[in-house]
Amino acid sequence: MLRKADRLLELGPHFVRHPSLIRSALRGLHPGTLATLDQPWLRQFGVRTVLDVGANTGQFAQVAHHVFPEARVYAFEPLPGPVEAMRHRMRGIEAFQAFPAAIGDRDGRITIHQSASSPSSSILPMTGAHTEAFPWTAGSTEVEVEVHRLDHFLPGLHLERKVLLKIDVQGYSLQVLHGAPETLAQTDLVFVESSVVPLYAGEATFDAIHGFLTSAGFAFIGVLDQLTHPETGAVLQMDAMFRRTEPPNSV
Repeated sequence: MLRKADRLLELGPHFVRHPSLIRSALRGLHPGTLATLDQPWLRQFGVRTVLDVGANTGQFAQVAHHVFPEARVYAFEPLPGPVEAMRHRMRGIEAFQAFPAAIGDRDGRITIHQSASSPSSSILPMTGAHTEAFPWTAGSTEVEVEVHRLDHFLPGLHLERKVLLKIDVQGYSLQVLHGAPETLAQTDLVFVESSVVPLYAGEATFDAIHGFLTSAGFAFIGVLDQLTHPETGAVLQMDAMFRRTEPPNSV
């Protein structure tokens, strides 16, 4: 959600420390996602399956394929334009499959607020805190889309361990988790966007997500990135990582 130029400036020190990543960014890999995900410990973790929920145009999916080249990537995105862009971005990658659907806690149809800034689109409407901090995201069109629980797709997925579940659904993360108990039972890492300050009406903030995942047998192991207010610097949102600490049958 950060302006591209500001984000590139923010990432400058990272690319100074890791100059080899500059070439990857120039090849089209999203620089922010690359800086977040391309960590030695993650490469060594042995991820073999990536579930990308809220895939937008495939920014995360493309970087995940770069960081985990042996992994199969399943991506879920409800909006037709971003789905088409994602399929173009990921063309030629056999271990990739896109599903044109929103993910939540039920199966059926649902309305999504398509933002003027595509990555900010959400099933939930924006709060004033969101539009005040990021005015270029204001303005939306209501689009009816298909919605399913993540577990709905499970019979058609091949989840080879270890499994990384990424959730970036603009305030709808807890609903995604509620609809995925069977998937979570086969998941090793959960990488989830969560807010400190509600940026979408009715969203569950970090505390609720932390409580849910802790009760499901995961431990919070850190923040890989965070979004701050462009003027005050206050933390608004974070990309939090959780790792399984209990056997799957405890879920």
